[in-house]
Amino acid sequence: MRLAAALVGGLAIVLSACATPTGSRGGLERWDRDGVRFDVPAGWELLASTAAGSGGSRRLLYLATQPMSDDCTTAAYAQTCSLPIDQLEPGGVLVWWHTTTCAGPACSLPDGDLTQIGGRAAVAIPPAEGCGQIGQTDASAYLVSVSPQRLDTIVVCSRDASTATLRTLRAFLDAVEWRTP
Repeated sequence: MRLAAALVGGLAIVLSACATPTGSRGGLERWDRDGVRFDVPAGWELLASTAAGSGGSRRLLYLATQPMSDDCTTAAYAQTCSLPIDQLEPGGVLVWWHTTTCAGPACSLPDGDLTQIGGRAAVAIPPAEGCGQIGQTDASAYLVSVSPQRLDTIVVCSRDASTATLRTLRAFLDAVEWRTP
């Protein structure tokens, strides 16, 4: 009887290891933390940012159609961070997500083109320098009103992305689920 239980337990461990999600860096196919939940589009990579937060503001994650490297290095107690892609591949897309806690008027959406991300009110804003110099041919940014105390910024950098890739991106943005009221 103990042998049967040990075999069943061992089989469960083996099967659970086989069921580990794949397809994104670290096996992540679903993001479900920091008050937001989404599925990673097939063939895209997800990378949780290691950047330290500052003053209620922090970078959450990156999503890309190509491999990424770590976004931060730490040496002598100093952290240096940059985008996890040096150069976008042709047809490539990089999305980075930043969250900010705020209060009162600081949490109001600015003027801009109204849209929705995951059913929440959002404004398309100029991306400023959010993409740096990674070879993008297009850039956009969205400021999302997540709650009366939280605004998220989603920056999208792309290099000659196909219509199909842009549709996948839009479907991803529409399917984001917020776990805050």
